[in-house]
This record gives sequence, C-alpha cells and structure tokens, in this order.
Amino acid sequence: MKRYALAAVAAVNSTADATGTWYLAAAGALLVLVFWGMDAQYLTLERQYRWLYDKVREATGPTDFSLGISEEIGKQEHFSSTLFGWSARWFYGALLGISVIITLVIAAFPAPA
Repeated sequence: MKRYALAAVAAVNSTADATGTWYLAAAGALLVLVFWGMDAQYLTLERQYRWLYDKVREATGPTDFSLGISEEIGKQEHFSSTLFGWSARWFYGALLGISVIITLVIAAFPAPA
C-alpha cells in the first residue's frame, strides 16, 4: 500500500509542479490522507485476524472455525491505534508534510505566464 501511495502522490505532485497548479498539489495531500486511512484499515484487519489465529491455535477444546472478529479482539486492535502506529505515522506523516510544503511553495511562487 505504501508503494502505491508514494507513486501516486509523486505523480500528482510532480504534475502540479510542472503545471504550477497549487490545488493539484493540495489534492496530492488529500491523496496521502486517503492512502493513510486505507493502509490503517488493512493493518487493523490483519492484526485482528492474527489475534483470531492465535486464539484458535492456543485453544485446547473443540475449534470454532468461524472467521468473525469478536468484540474482545476488536477492542485489542482498533483503527485509531493502527492509524497512528509506528509503521504508518512516520511514513504518511512525512509524505503529508512534503505534500503540504509543495502546495505552499507552488501557491507562494506561481509560475510566470
């Protein structure tokens, strides 16, 4: 997910720089937020299923083969903790900061006509 985010934001920001349109660079910053949310959702589900796997693996009695995430597991791993977790915070925070800086530079120094 991070590779796609980097490629998409780089393409949008380089196009914004080439055309001198600050609002396209702002769209690049919004794109970072969209990818950040999608990545956090994916990581949340991955961690919840890892908890479910461990719960089934460590069970001694009959195994329930349901793939439903219980509320107990949902409380252990939730979206907000993953959104600002170590694997997403630094990457998407830096990418968002760079996108905002590019937006401000393009807005402050428009290309000559």
